[in-house]
Amino acid sequence: KSGAWWNAHKEETKEKDPDIERDIVESYRGGLCIFNSQYKCKEVLANGYDVNSLYPSIMLTLPMPFGQGKKVQTSESITSLHVVHIVATIKEGRYPFIPNPANLDKYVYPKEISGIFYLWKDEFDLARLCYEGTFSEICAYEFGQKKGLFTEYVTKWYNAKKTASNKVDRAYAKMMLNSLYGKFGQRSELINSVAQVRGNQVTYVPVRMKARTYDAKIASFIASEGRVKLLQAIQMNYDRFIYADTDSVVLEGSGEPTGLLLDDSKLGYFKHDKINVMFKALGQKTYITTKDGETSFTIAGVVK
Repeated sequence: KSGAWWNAHKEETKEKDPDIERDIVESYRGGLCIFNSQYKCKEVLANGYDVNSLYPSIMLTLPMPFGQGKKVQTSESITSLHVVHIVATIKEGRYPFIPNPANLDKYVYPKEISGIFYLWKDEFDLARLCYEGTFSEICAYEFGQKKGLFTEYVTKWYNAKKTASNKVDRAYAKMMLNSLYGKFGQRSELINSVAQVRGNQVTYVPVRMKARTYDAKIASFIASEGRVKLLQAIQMNYDRFIYADTDSVVLEGSGEPTGLLLDDSKLGYFKHDKINVMFKALGQKTYITTKDGETSFTIAGVVK
């Protein structure tokens, strides 16, 4: 548990505005997975770069949305959530990144979008930069800002990960470092299975539980800023871009990437992960890498 966040969280009003909470939930979605279809089934020399602890780096460096929020016409605050009706088409030289509201496949990003979208300020600005059309702002929710809520937690587990003397301790520190973000995005009510033993039989009974640390705006904001960081990396390397997933990008060729801060361990920097590999993508979440005669397959979905 992050002590600074928990102490600050207790100061918030217990009664939450249902309209604001509903729109926060609407805004919450995970990371991007973008594939340049021009490279489909083509094996090319490539290099890949992963962000070192993407979500923890955002939790450490950016102010977090805090408080109940107030409904306003618009806002320039980084911790403001915008409800916008958009009818737009992606610009030439840009990659689409917004799924249509009615599209059940969250990894499909059409070139033309239409509907009501819920975007945090930086992602809203990026949408207006990458798409052309009409952006009719319905309202915005302006939240307070607090920095340093997760400094103690992130620093502790980041240092533990760096100084771990064995794989088990390192994996545990990495799990603690990366899993906190998702805790805030879990449902406010959880269904857990509790084992009951009767004689020689074990049955599992569903039990409804309240989540103590639920705060969807934290998770939604962090995920949005993660998408923005990845999209910026993609656009800066538009001509070489092959594939991206959540916190990583794969670029054609062996040249240095444009605009990426590189370091193997610094929080929020890009680590050079795939070095001069042969890369073949079949689609999102499905690709093959080969180096020095060794082939690795990644299949995390069904190719359409």
